[in-house]
Amino acid sequence: MLERASEPSPIGSGLLLQPPGLAVLRRMGLLDRMLERGARVTGLDGRTRSGRSVLALDYAKWEPGCFGLGVHRGALWHLLQETALADGVAIEGGVEVKDAEAFRDCDLGLVTSGSRTALRKALGFDDRTHFYEWGALWANVPMPAGWRGDTLAQRFDGTRRMMGMMPIGRDAAGNGPYLTMFWSEKLDRIEALKARGWTAWRDDVRGHWPEAHAATECLGNFDALSIGAYADVRVTPWSRGHIGLAGDAAHGTSPQLGQGATLALMDAEALCAALEAEPDVPRALATYAKSRRNHVAYYQWASRMLTPFFQSEGRVLGLFRDGFMGYAAEWPYVGWETLATLTGHKTGILGGRLRP
Repeated sequence: MLERASEPSPIGSGLLLQPPGLAVLRRMGLLDRMLERGARVTGLDGRTRSGRSVLALDYAKWEPGCFGLGVHRGALWHLLQETALADGVAIEGGVEVKDAEAFRDCDLGLVTSGSRTALRKALGFDDRTHFYEWGALWANVPMPAGWRGDTLAQRFDGTRRMMGMMPIGRDAAGNGPYLTMFWSEKLDRIEALKARGWTAWRDDVRGHWPEAHAATECLGNFDALSIGAYADVRVTPWSRGHIGLAGDAAHGTSPQLGQGATLALMDAEALCAALEAEPDVPRALATYAKSRRNHVAYYQWASRMLTPFFQSEGRVLGLFRDGFMGYAAEWPYVGWETLATLTGHKTGILGGRLRP
């Protein structure tokens, strides 16, 4: 495995693993160890500042005992790294892959360098990726005393302001528990936000969500916040000869539905299955991509459609979301399809489910 960083380490915010992703870890024999570190998320609670419900999810309505797992990225990363090293995988740091030359002598080359990777175009893939104008400021913060640790909570104020708190359990060293805090912001306005000053931003947080203000007290300045930028990755096919794409490099989306890590784990499992069944690498890569097509395509479409309702300049979209989405989720058919979507099981716009 070639890694650009000289000392490979986890970078990024906390992750939410949906039930299909947890099933992959279970089949790998890693779920119990991940459960020791992660935070079981049994519900999602998204509300306006006035308290109107916009998004509500009770995992148990899908299946008794069902849950998502909020995880510290470092905890998942170290678990997978340890497993790879134990299986004899060599990880070489300080290597930046820029073109096809690095893949010339290998049997299979797999690009997993994220949604904003330049390798897609460098390797000749038909890349029509759209980069969003909106992103988020985020940080992992200690969970305040009394905070509900089993719910991903969000607060919305129109489509221009959103704040979220997701329990992610403990890091690889056992420290915690933590929350991942994220604050929605248009990327070209971040410098102006910083120019207003740290105190002004803290006042914004207090006014937007008073209960969450305590979680930001451990942050001393803007250096404690990282910037997350999103992309709607549009590339087909996912393979060219013996080189393939997986994870966000193949199908990255905005994080509104919390599916990215789960989709990546399922990609890896599907690729393993394809390689076991087909010795010809180009054909195996094509089989892998076909097996993932419907599931991934639905979540790309759903993320593309939903993002403007949560991050945009559209005031009308915000009013429609606040007045309609909460009620629609209670309707018999719409509610069940919404539940299937948020738990990661949906494979088509009108219907379709993952096979057990």
